[in-house]
Amino acid sequence: PHEVRSRLSQLKLPIDELLDIVERAAGENRACNKNDPVTAPGYETWRWATRFVRESQILRDLGWTRCAHKLVDGLRHDGLRIKLVISNMDSAAGDPDRKPKSKSEKGSASASAIANNASRDQMNFWPSAENEDDVDEYDFWYLGIHVGENCVTAEVSRPIGMVSKLV
Repeated sequence: PHEVRSRLSQLKLPIDELLDIVERAAGENRACNKNDPVTAPGYETWRWATRFVRESQILRDLGWTRCAHKLVDGLRHDGLRIKLVISNMDSAAGDPDRKPKSKSEKGSASASAIANNASRDQMNFWPSAENEDDVDEYDFWYLGIHVGENCVTAEVSRPIGMVSKLV
């Protein structure tokens, strides 16, 4: 929809590039089979999507750069003061009438970033970071991906709370 494209454009996240990344990461998920560890499909989706967003020349040209601040791997945009990370989500991902949940528990660094989101207005763009520690004050966003048996869904969302360590 036009609204989604417009909102992603504000975030300097072209929908076509994100869809390509999600599709490629889902392909890596699908390469897993019953002989892999049970966590392999989710890990592969997260790993490859993280790699693909970091390798994207389109995203780099728009100001996105690799970030692993506090061991939370993803991207950051210093101009927008946003950090974006990949997360595997349940089947509610991409459905505006439902609230998706992460498939794995999040650690203290993610919990702190999400708590910061809850304490301020959405998309309150500030000046660029002066040092790496300023990333603590960035808005924290997820590219949530769900790879189901018959479909792949995704969404970009800004979490403001957690329940039992799940977003």
